[in-house]
Amino acid sequence: MGDQTSEQICPRSSDASSFSHRPKGTHPLLTFIYSTVNAGKSANLIMRAHSCTERTIEHRILVPEIAQARDGISQVASRIGFSQKALTIKTNQDPFEVISREVNFRQSVGGDSPLQVVFVDEAQFFNRSQILGLTQISD
Repeated sequence: MGDQTSEQICPRSSDASSFSHRPKGTHPLLTFIYSTVNAGKSANLIMRAHSCTERTIEHRILVPEIAQARDGISQVASRIGFSQKALTIKTNQDPFEVISREVNFRQSVGGDSPLQVVFVDEAQFFNRSQILGLTQISD
């Protein structure tokens, strides 16, 4: 899978317990996976998201609207056939507002599982204001 660089990717088996014990009300982690073309970034993201699901770690995958041309509507897909449901962020949407609405809704209904991890695929297709919105998610 080529050389990949990442910031705190969820979950490595040795890290999983630290994710499941995050205090309520803390901000989710914002994860970027970046590397060269055909390095397996999307497959890696999908596998890590699956690991979150297996460990009941609440997470979301965000993809820019333009990615639908390759991956299909509201999903991230890899060239080897893996796919996972994702939230499509339209060009005029702020990812921070989208995630904030979900977090606020969860709190209003007394949800026990806070959103802990946010994955982003194809981040290079987000515009400047959307990237700034992504940084606010983990601030």
